[in-house]
Amino acid sequence: MAFVLRKDGSQDSVEAFTESWRRYREYLASVADKLPDSARDFALADWHHDFTDHRAPHDAWVESILIFETATGERQEKRQTHIKVRLLGAYHDGHIEFEYANVQRYSIISNYPEHGDWGFDEIRLSDNGDVLHEIEIGGATWIIECEDIRYVWLPKG
Repeated sequence: MAFVLRKDGSQDSVEAFTESWRRYREYLASVADKLPDSARDFALADWHHDFTDHRAPHDAWVESILIFETATGERQEKRQTHIKVRLLGAYHDGHIEFEYANVQRYSIISNYPEHGDWGFDEIRLSDNGDVLHEIEIGGATWIIECEDIRYVWLPKG
């Protein structure tokens, strides 16, 4: 269940969004001890949804998406999928990098050839207890279910 994503109608009014935001923060508090440290730190960071903070992904632009597999085992038969995303920060004074470890499922659905600006995103727990990151970016929706999310802010300079 999404809380603050546009598709759920939470953007229809200031009051609706405020209530959705309150429910989302309550949800995060209720699952915080079940999230891996890195995903929890990103989800609960005060700056995460503060659009004036240069570290926030809101309005950042996609520079690259890399989906790759690592392999172990005698025949390289034990595979894990990972995703790396690099964004140009909204203020163009740094980059944001996400690494999604041990991806269980992902979906990137877009109706446009470009990705556009990062809109809203939510961190939730999947039914399997994995981290679920749902992102509205331009005309696209990304859903990534993984073991953990690593976020890095790289200021220019």
